Amino acid sequence: MKEQFEQWVARLQISEAGQKIIEKVRSSEPSRRVGGGSKNVSGRYPSRKMGVTIQFESHRVELPIIYQLEHDKDVLEFYDQPPQIKLDYQASNGRRLGVLHTPDFFVIRTNSAGWEECKTEHDLKKLAEKNPNRYFYSEEDNQWHCPPGEDYANQFGLYYRIRLDREINWVLQRNLQFLEDYYRSEFLVVEEAIAQSLLAIVSSQPGITLAELLNCSTGAKSDDIYTLIIQEQIYIDLNATPLAEPERCLIFRDKQTASAYRLMVEQPSISLPAISPVVNIVTGTTVSWDGKGLNIIHVGETEVILGAENNQLIELKKAIFENLVRQGKITSLQTPEKTPISTESWQRFYQASPEDLAIDGKTHRGSYDRESKLKALHTVSAWSSEHRLVLGQTKVSSKSNEITAIPALLDILDISGCIITIDAFAFTKIDCPKNYRG
Repeated sequence: MKEQFEQWVARLQISEAGQKIIEKVRSSEPSRRVGGGSKNVSGRYPSRKMGVTIQFESHRVELPIIYQLEHDKDVLEFYDQPPQIKLDYQASNGRRLGVLHTPDFFVIRTNSAGWEECKTEHDLKKLAEKNPNRYFYSEEDNQWHCPPGEDYANQFGLYYRIRLDREINWVLQRNLQFLEDYYRSEFLVVEEAIAQSLLAIVSSQPGITLAELLNCSTGAKSDDIYTLIIQEQIYIDLNATPLAEPERCLIFRDKQTASAYRLMVEQPSISLPAISPVVNIVTGTTVSWDGKGLNIIHVGETEVILGAENNQLIELKKAIFENLVRQGKITSLQTPEKTPISTESWQRFYQASPEDLAIDGKTHRGSYDRESKLKALHTVSAWSSEHRLVLGQTKVSSKSNEITAIPALLDILDISGCIITIDAFAFTKIDCPKNYRG
């Protein structure tokens, strides 16, 4: 463990001061014991990753964030209630303040480390009104910031981040809780013959539903399938669909196959509502809410109207409806029709290999200039998985987006004969560069 930590420090070139901060966090007990209040419930989560119990004082933000930290491969270690840090900032009355602050977590990630503070957006708005120099919302990156926390972290080459309730994927939370016993068990073993039989079915039928796989005559039990999922021998997008609705869960051999399949069978468009991977929010869609079937009979700019069997009308603010969808409380009762796929397309799908190119865009952390109000640097890169090498890169104009930058990037590359993967946001009708064929 010590050797791995030293290698991590050397790879990231952590300063001596930063290293001392991290070592103190790793060697210290939690600086405070959390307690519940009238508006929250505290508790302890037995972390398998850390080998200790992790404290939380809110089921609304902190516990869901703990689930994410526990199962995020990018997270190497995380510690609750780390040693206090001092925040220096100017109060609204002009007085200079120095406040001792205990963040909720200190997180060590593959390529970074820093403090993470959990808040609801509702609470942050109130805090920002009271202390505008401690918390503020930036329209440049659509994120909440704590400038004194970020200033303190930056001097050690670390980060300070606010984690919000709005970023929690409640479908993922339901699935992680569904699989919790499987993640914790150290004795789950799938018989080799059954495992091979299941893998053969999933490989030959990409996109088979969990319900269909559960009903296959393979001699497999449901425990066998869920074990293969947590062992990552078969892949299901835990962010997309609740496992409790197996007829809507699609299973693949691996994540790469799932991504390629999705690009082939879906009709991507940047105008699709990103908030709802499950419910198509249009008139005529049948949904389920709290066990009752409802029809969407009107979708307006600000309101959605639902119709019940007794002709009762239910009016909801559109933002509230979308939030219920995000939380998985409103789900679709309709099975989306699959787009027919040509034989040629399937041949290209099975011929895809690591030699092909992945196109993706990234916003560079720390490049946002608050004083000059310059937007963060955003680039689009072409990545060769086989060679682990960036073959080309271009900057996205601050007044444009990836859709216009991608053709410019492809135009400088020799991509003849390559299969190129692009995420759904950029997968739209564009003018292809002259050297593109296919």
